[in-house]
Amino acid sequence: MKLVCSIAALLGVALLSSATPISTSAAEPLPRIGIRPGNPSAQFYVVATGARFTPGGFSYTMLDPIAGRPNNPNRPTNAHVTFDPGFYNPSAMDAALAGIAGSGFNVIRVILDSGDSVHQARGAYGMAGPADSEGLYRPTVANLVDFLRRAREHHVYVIVATHAYPQNRGFRSLVQQGALPHVAGTSQYYFSPGGIRAKAEYERDIVSAVAAFDHGSLLSTVLAWEIQVEMFVSDETEPFSLHSGTVQTADGKTYDMGNPQARQECMDSNLINWANVVSAAIHSVDPQALTTAGFATYNAVHKAGPNGLIRTAGDSDQRYVPRPLIFTRARAISFIDVHAYPKRNPNYNLASDLDSNEFSQWDIRNVPAVLGEYGANKRQFPDLGTAAAAARRQQEEALRLGIAGTVYWTWNTAQEEWWSATEAGDGVLRSLVRPQ
Repeated sequence: MKLVCSIAALLGVALLSSATPISTSAAEPLPRIGIRPGNPSAQFYVVATGARFTPGGFSYTMLDPIAGRPNNPNRPTNAHVTFDPGFYNPSAMDAALAGIAGSGFNVIRVILDSGDSVHQARGAYGMAGPADSEGLYRPTVANLVDFLRRAREHHVYVIVATHAYPQNRGFRSLVQQGALPHVAGTSQYYFSPGGIRAKAEYERDIVSAVAAFDHGSLLSTVLAWEIQVEMFVSDETEPFSLHSGTVQTADGKTYDMGNPQARQECMDSNLINWANVVSAAIHSVDPQALTTAGFATYNAVHKAGPNGLIRTAGDSDQRYVPRPLIFTRARAISFIDVHAYPKRNPNYNLASDLDSNEFSQWDIRNVPAVLGEYGANKRQFPDLGTAAAAARRQQEEALRLGIAGTVYWTWNTAQEEWWSATEAGDGVLRSLVRPQ
C-alpha cells in the first residue's frame, strides 16, 4: 500500500495550511545513532564518531476527545492528533523543539494518529484519512515530514510511535484477508497474518515517505520507529478468552488454550513473530533504522508477573503485557521502551516495579532499555514540589539500574491527570537530570 504522490506535493499541502513556513535553510542531516554492546549495559552512540549518546527528552502530543469512558463519562478517551490537518501547529512545534534543545535535552517522542470513526465523521483525519480510503493520508504524512525537518534544524532526535494500523478500508481489507478463526479484537494486531501484514505495510509506507524526502536525509533524525505505543493483550477476546480447545495463530503453530504454559508460549512466540516481521518491513527501506516498542509493567496492570494469561482472584484488569525478557533474547527490536510511573506509596521503587517484568533477566548488555514514559500523576502528587521530586527520583533510579535514557510524559500537554514538564514555571523541567 504505497503513497502515490511526490513528497514535494505532500509538503505543498502541509505548507499551505501552516501558520509558520518551514525554514528554507538546508540543515545538515543529524548524525546516525547506533547501539553497541556494553558492560554493565549497552549504549547508544554516534556512529560517525563513536561518542556515547544518552537519550533524554520528552513526549509531545496534542490530544482531542473521542468519547467518554464507559465507567467515567466525564473523562474522555483522547486521540493523538498532533499531525492531523486542523490540529498541526508548526509554531508550537518549533517552540517545543527550541525549548527541549535549549534545556539540554536531545529527544522528542511523538505519536501518530491511526484514525478513529469519531474524527473521520467530522472530517478530521489522521494517517488513515477518510474511512473509505486506501493508503496513508497525504496531508498528515506531509505534516510529519515537515516536523522532522524542524526537529533536524533544532538538533533534536525523534522517536516516532504508532498504534495499530490506519483505520481505513485499505488496511482493514488486509486484516480481513488474513483473518484466522478464534483471533478477534485487538488480538488481531499480533496473532493474525492480516493484522501483522497491515502493520508492516503501515510502517513501510511511513518510512518510505520519510526516505523519499531529500534523498533520505531525514532518516537519521528518527532515533527509532516505535512499532506500538504500548502493547496489551486482552483475556476478554479470543484466543485468550478461550480456556479449552486449540487455536492456530500467525506464527504457524497451534496452542492448547487449556494449558497455561501453552498460553504463555502462544503470546511470547507470536509477539516475537510480529516484531520481527514489522521490523523487517522498516529495515527493507532503512537498514540502519532502530526499532522499539512500548512495554508497561505487570504491576501497572495489577499482576505480579507473566502467568499464562490466567486471571487470578480479585483481578479486574483484562490486560496482559508482553515480556521484555523474550524480546531481549530474540533481538526482535533494537531496544526496550519500558513505561513506569512513580507512586506516592513510600514503598514504591522502580526496581520492584520492573521486577514484575523479570528485569533482572534482561540482557541489557546487548539490548538496552529506555524509560520511555515516566511522569507525575496529579492525584498521586497533588503539589508541584512532590511531583518534581518523584520524577527526579524515578529518572535517577532508572539511570542507576542501567537504563540507557529517559523520556518524560509530557513536555507541555495540558492534562488534568499529569504534571507536564513546563507548567507551573517549569517546575518539573528544572528538577530533571540532563543527558550526559
